[in-house]
Amino acid sequence: MTAVIDRRVSSSLLYVADAVVWLCALFFARLSRFKFDLDSVNWKATVGFAIGAAILQILFGTLLELYRGAQKRRNTSISDAGALPIVVISVGAVLTAAAFFLGKTLPVAPSVVAIAIPIALIFMFLLRSLPWVFNNRNGSLGGVSTETPLAEEQALVRHPQMSRSWENRYGRKLLATDIAIVLTSVFVAQFLRFGLESQDIQLAPIARQWTPVQYTLVSVTLAFIWLIALETGRTRDPRVFGLGPTEYKRVVNTTLFAFGLFAILAFATRAEVARGYVLLALPVGLVLLLISRWLWRKRLHHQRAKGRNTYRTLIVAERRKTIHVAKEIARSQYAGFDLVGAVTERGTNKDLLPGLPVVASYESMIEAVDNLKVDTVIVTSADDISPERLRTLGWELQERGVDLVVTAALTDIAGPRIHLRPVTGLPLIYVDHPEFSGRKLLEKRLFDIVASGLLLLLLSPVFLVVAIAVKMTSKGPVFYAQERIGLNGQPFKMFKFRSMIVGADDQLKSLLDAQGTSDKPLHKIQNDPRITPFGRFIRKYSIDELPQIANVFLGTMSLVGPRPQREAEVALYNKSHGRRLMVKPGVTGLWQVSGRSNLAWDDAIRLDLYYVENWSLVGDVQILLRTANAVLNSDGAY
Repeated sequence: MTAVIDRRVSSSLLYVADAVVWLCALFFARLSRFKFDLDSVNWKATVGFAIGAAILQILFGTLLELYRGAQKRRNTSISDAGALPIVVISVGAVLTAAAFFLGKTLPVAPSVVAIAIPIALIFMFLLRSLPWVFNNRNGSLGGVSTETPLAEEQALVRHPQMSRSWENRYGRKLLATDIAIVLTSVFVAQFLRFGLESQDIQLAPIARQWTPVQYTLVSVTLAFIWLIALETGRTRDPRVFGLGPTEYKRVVNTTLFAFGLFAILAFATRAEVARGYVLLALPVGLVLLLISRWLWRKRLHHQRAKGRNTYRTLIVAERRKTIHVAKEIARSQYAGFDLVGAVTERGTNKDLLPGLPVVASYESMIEAVDNLKVDTVIVTSADDISPERLRTLGWELQERGVDLVVTAALTDIAGPRIHLRPVTGLPLIYVDHPEFSGRKLLEKRLFDIVASGLLLLLLSPVFLVVAIAVKMTSKGPVFYAQERIGLNGQPFKMFKFRSMIVGADDQLKSLLDAQGTSDKPLHKIQNDPRITPFGRFIRKYSIDELPQIANVFLGTMSLVGPRPQREAEVALYNKSHGRRLMVKPGVTGLWQVSGRSNLAWDDAIRLDLYYVENWSLVGDVQILLRTANAVLNSDGAY
């Protein structure tokens, strides 16, 4: 009952806060409309409209909450984030109508209300992202909850695992950051383009009827469209937290969509929006949004490495099929699945993996879910579980607020290659073939040419300094060219700064024999005596690899791909290993950013084959960014 009382107190405080937001929005809109002249503010009208807006928000919010309560029983409810704009825009529509019909009694121009609507909505979103100010866990819209106090208490007692408070906190932090970045981007762009002077833009939504509008309204409108696009584009969906490129793709796509929609509105109203204003706001805002998401993701990874902000997960399948899936899930700690137990067909007491106990059989699965307070149940290739039993399991988990994840017998397949197509209630999984030609390959080649050309130009002073140092510190040529095996098994000359003594290749076989790794396709010598003192330094930070950028420009290599190997190493490949030759070798690759030479050959080939099967231009950019961190840490370099 205490939780219910606290919740109602929070909602009451939120009503007051919403009224203050409307007052501030109307006040700012009035100032903006009349070029920040304080004498133009009609305080009686402004306060009256603010009080009316707060009352209307409570009314509309209550009606919408009742409607959402009815829809929830049909599993078709409007989301909290989608409902708030509906309420605010409805309130704004009534205020605009009142401004038309009560213009003499309450002299507030409809344009003032139009400016106030997006301002109020933005700050209400921001307000609801601050749980330390208002303990508003239920995303109140200014209405009442459809659940009774008793039902709320029962829900809290029966299903404590439904809270997942970390998701709410993380989402609110992303929302607050997004709002701050969007507002900063548009208003800094306005300031840099026009300064502090008030600027008007002429609109003509109706032929030959020009209406002057402050650029502040333009900025507010752009920020409003941008934030709504980020929300409706599901950029803060918990399913994309922490892993994969989907979150970044959604941020880019929704940002471009927002500016495209803004351009359409400008064209429709014949508004001559300054190009410099848009060219400042778009790249600055997009880059800052991506950086902020990356920083928040790194913080989430740090928390998950400590066992926080994870989903308590139960894995269900036949014992012999579960082990592989459990190992793959445990391998990726950043995915956030904390395996707390396994359910097998017989439920034996023997651990599935070290530290992963078998906690139940299929018959007692729900009891294990309740006892372990599970957030997610993963079902994988369980032949003994019939479709009817799986459907019933889904219903039982839905009552408890537990996610059901069903995996196919597929591994090392990236998400973009997997498509789900329901056919008469049967979900069919389509797996696209890997792409080794066509448009994507052309995009990759164009990216390689442009990026390598710029890098050669920018790094030319570094090339000169390193070349002089190599020549002065040891005898022999500056560059070292070695034959490696490239695309489709074709040999090519790979360039490096020389980091070893002259004739080092002649000693390789004897060193591999002494190390006991001559039968492995990864010829790396630990504590290699052939390396010169300066060579050890440039190898530690991979500076010796820089001349391979010329290979990229010439087309024999790519910036990202499996590392090229010698003919003797390729000769040790089995049939599946040969697939790494289906793409161009790279200056850096997936295994270089995952441990470099510290990785065993099996792990290295697994990562290379994953890249070959699932490469994308976005993935290449991510690997390049991770390469900088791997090089600076110099872990695994020798």
